Amino acid sequence: MEKVATKKANVLNVREKARKEKEKLQAAKAAHAKHERSNDHLVDKRKKEVLAEKKAQANRVYRERYANAAAAGFVQQQVETSSLYLVSRAMDQPDPGI
Repeated sequence: MEKVATKKANVLNVREKARKEKEKLQAAKAAHAKHERSNDHLVDKRKKEVLAEKKAQANRVYRERYANAAAAGFVQQQVETSSLYLVSRAMDQPDPGI
């Protein structure tokens, strides 16, 4: 009987130690998660910076690849005064006066 009681006490002791270790581990995980959440504003700030950099890069590429606004206006004017445009315009459009 005494042997059974000793084994049962040992089992209960092991279970108690395991429970305490589990609680300690959960507390450490919670502290780590809290620390990570406190850094979320830094991540959001960096994401915004990266997106702004990408947008600026895309705008640079667009400006380099395509004509600027003044040249685009000139091209549009050339298209509107071309004879092909005049022939292809709808009947209800006014004559551009050329």
